[in-house]
Amino acid sequence: MIYESIDEIFASIDESRSRLLACAENLRGDEASARAGDDGWTVSEILEHVSIIEGQLTKLIGMMLSKAETAGKPAPAGLRIKPVSIEHFVERSHHEKYQAPDNTRPRGGVSVADSITIMRRTREALRALRPRLEATDLTGVRYPHPAFGPLNLYEWLILIGVHEQRHLGQIETVLMQSSSARKGGE
Repeated sequence: MIYESIDEIFASIDESRSRLLACAENLRGDEASARAGDDGWTVSEILEHVSIIEGQLTKLIGMMLSKAETAGKPAPAGLRIKPVSIEHFVERSHHEKYQAPDNTRPRGGVSVADSITIMRRTREALRALRPRLEATDLTGVRYPHPAFGPLNLYEWLILIGVHEQRHLGQIETVLMQSSSARKGGE
């Protein structure tokens, strides 16, 4: 998808969050502990990871925003931005497996409810940055992503939703496999 405004980016990440929360809030206890294979994360651990990532990204975005504001370039007129997309990264992610850095790996023992609470809190912190994000040109400040290289602030914002969509797909796969295994064992 090509984004031309902060509004479009926020609409997209809010839609991803809505879908993730709808899934997470309806989990049964046995589903939260369902695991993706022998060495994969449980559904609960995937949600913990998503909550960790958004907290870290919100801090990163705040830091990058401060640098962009210091550079003093105002946002483009009319709240429209130069079209931005990360589809090439999304396409790559379909063919590559990534290892989460140690500081983003779930430690376990965090309930689904606690992860949801953290995600809601960090999303509110991100929304609080929105007026500043809309008032500043965000293309000039870059920070390296471990797999994709330097991304500008618009790309980091988009990545929040893409990351959640990727993990929602993993959760749905784990739940489907778990359901099939339960039916096969009956």
